[in-house]
Amino acid sequence: TSLGTLTALDVDSVNVNDKSIVITGDTDDTFTITTGAAGATTLTTVDNASTAGHFEVAADGNITLDAAGDIALECAGSDLTCDARTSVFTHGGASSPSFKLKNTANDATGARLFFTKDKGAAGADGDDIGTILFEGDNTLQELTSFASIVCEISQATNTDEAGKLTL
Repeated sequence: TSLGTLTALDVDSVNVNDKSIVITGDTDDTFTITTGAAGATTLTTVDNASTAGHFEVAADGNITLDAAGDIALECAGSDLTCDARTSVFTHGGASSPSFKLKNTANDATGARLFFTKDKGAAGADGDDIGTILFEGDNTLQELTSFASIVCEISQATNTDEAGKLTL
């Protein structure tokens, strides 16, 4: 400005001040972008009436998280849900990638891996519950399934349930 440096700016429901941008939604609910030392940036939502200040990324294309360091997902509500047909973890290093379930509770229980089949109808004999496939390249470098572990319902009758594990 002709009067000097602009230190703060309010435009409708948007406030730009120093290292933060605050957008006020209905009433006093806010979305804030704050930049700190070394470019560390925090996105914060606040619903002053409750805890419904959700954050959604609705992209008309891919979303890429490209970090020079680790990526930490912190779920204070205890659950991380992914609705995807396939989740792929890749790494070019020896003996990689690894998938680790780590229980840090000071008790007598351990981590659990669940395969759940919930088809929204009654279970039936022969329903597959889960499959573990072991794939690798054959001599023509074609990805081939060499072995599998399949769990299925062999008896679905109430009080007479039984399972079958096939290697």
